[in-house]
Amino acid sequence: MANSSVENFDAIIVLGAAQMPDGSSSPAIERRVARAAELWRDNVGERLILSGGKTISDIPEAETMADLARSMGVPNDVIELET
Repeated sequence: MANSSVENFDAIIVLGAAQMPDGSSSPAIERRVARAAELWRDNVGERLILSGGKTISDIPEAETMADLARSMGVPNDVIELET
């Protein structure tokens, strides 16, 4: 990480964003989750809290974000969902 003065936090909170109508991730979700995964890998936060309920899909945004985070190498035991 470029800024070496960043502290370590208990959690990195990722706010929801609109999904695609089929429940897949939108570009906004992909950017947010990618940044959160990067911060987690850099040990900025111990876990991810993913927030987002059902909007245009029956799949909550937080679940879509969790699937994406896992695909980016974030282990399930550091992911918490707020739906």
